[in-house]
Amino acid sequence: MTLEATIKSNQSVLVHAITDLPESGPVMVLERTADAYSPGETLRANCSSPPSKPAPILFFIINGNPCGNEGLCERRVVPVSDTLTWSATFLTLQLKPSHFIKGNLNILCKAVINGIYEDQTSIDVKESPSIKSKLALSGVSST
Repeated sequence: MTLEATIKSNQSVLVHAITDLPESGPVMVLERTADAYSPGETLRANCSSPPSKPAPILFFIINGNPCGNEGLCERRVVPVSDTLTWSATFLTLQLKPSHFIKGNLNILCKAVINGIYEDQTSIDVKESPSIKSKLALSGVSST
């Protein structure tokens, strides 16, 4: 979708802006399936948006908290043509027991283009029982 706007400021300067919005919402991918994580492991995910002009700002929200508070996020913006830019954000999160609320961790990726576009996708990660707890349930000693 292309938007065109003419903006007039109080100084009588006209700016003509053309915006090409992403053709679809952001896509999030985990390194492993969403039911295969336990505290102590490292979760890696990426979120990308189709090419657009300008590129959306992508950011992760972990259980309602911005990525910077919870993990390491790296953003990349790559030109794919003279006018369009692809963007992605990569998450690395060292999992703690506190990340799993009732056995669930919610990871949301939000895409925003200042005031004209907003979309999001999310994945619920289920806590996988640790090997130690699996052994305890089966009655086998881990020592």
